Amino acid sequence: MKNQNLIHVKLEEDEALKAKRDLLTSEENLLEAVKSMRRYFSLRKEELKLKIRFSKSIKNISLSMKKIENNLPEMNKTPALKKLKKREEKKTVQDKSLETELNEIRDRLRAINNR
Repeated sequence: MKNQNLIHVKLEEDEALKAKRDLLTSEENLLEAVKSMRRYFSLRKEELKLKIRFSKSIKNISLSMKKIENNLPEMNKTPALKKLKKREEKKTVQDKSLETELNEIRDRLRAINNR
């Protein structure tokens, strides 16, 4: 500091008070920002813990579901299922034929109404 030239500035009392007030306000704002950042990091850490716990729970549920599926009897080999599939196929064929009949009747009605 010996080699530096010091400069002194005289401030009026009201200017000095305003400068001090501004400095304290800036300090207060910085401390509020630090407080908010700490709160954010705390919440973020808690969020990550909850996400990890949730992920583990989902994995456990998935594993349990796979175990249950493995213990269930195989349905593809049962004759009752084959019968159900045949019935469903017949229903769809019948439904299609009903639809075509309905369309034909509607066409006839339109033709009569247009005369």
